[in-house]
Amino acid sequence: MQRQSTSRILPNLLRGVLRWLLRRLFAFEIAGLEQVPRGRYIAAANHPAWLETLALAAFLPADRGLRFLASRRATFDIGWRHSVLRFADVVLPLDVDGHDARPALRTAIQQLKAGEAIGIFPEDLTLPTAPDGRLRPLRRGVAFLARTSGSPVVPVGVSDTRELWRGRLIRIRVGAPLAPPQDKHADEAFLARLADRIEGLRPPGAPPPASRSWTWLSRLF
Repeated sequence: MQRQSTSRILPNLLRGVLRWLLRRLFAFEIAGLEQVPRGRYIAAANHPAWLETLALAAFLPADRGLRFLASRRATFDIGWRHSVLRFADVVLPLDVDGHDARPALRTAIQQLKAGEAIGIFPEDLTLPTAPDGRLRPLRRGVAFLARTSGSPVVPVGVSDTRELWRGRLIRIRVGAPLAPPQDKHADEAFLARLADRIEGLRPPGAPPPASRSWTWLSRLF
């Protein structure tokens, strides 16, 4: 037990630094954190751009830190991101480009069964985001993870982060957990409920101010 606790010192420290940095770049309005259960859960959020991965990993409560299943190509395979994400321990890299994704899924299921929390962006990310930022169709992976591990799924709505600037207000809304589907025949109904919850939580867009600084933040990742 002492070994496991010690192994979390660096990731926990880096997450603290990440929270400090994010709060100095942006303003955050976060509602519903009291809905997040203790122990294992799956956070399922919309994914307009790059910021929500770091923001949710930094701000959602999790006893051993929240890790997001994310594409290896978009995270670990890009030089400087690899070191940051590995040391902060916020990503479980998933091979999605014709490779075998099962090892990462098995790891996620094992961690959930051990009482840890996992984040996932369940939208079909091969489709472009609509101009109004509405949710794309959900893929079945989130239902599989929830059903196989017996974990509740916490819906999360994040405001549109495709355009960023220094001081931009980022709104995050957390909803009540959904029970996992009992069998694979219940997956479709579960996905429909989850999509409705995430879309209902997604904060409405707001027009950008006339004057914006540090707009390069939109392209940081």
